[in-house]
Amino acid sequence: MGAILGFIATTLGVIALVQIASGRRPTPEPNRYRGTGRAVAGTVAGIASMIIGAPILLVILMVLAIV
Repeated sequence: MGAILGFIATTLGVIALVQIASGRRPTPEPNRYRGTGRAVAGTVAGIASMIIGAPILLVILMVLAIV
């Protein structure tokens, strides 16, 4: 479950970074990169969740395949 949610968080974080960087929403110049920290934090948390969750998911699937 962590691997799946991590993949979703990583994907959404990257999409947010692309949208912020492309400047799709009109904002004043000082606030141009607003939300970048949250997008990066979501991406990093998603990657960490995938790294931790993927091996656990694989072990569970292997146990279920044996039984």
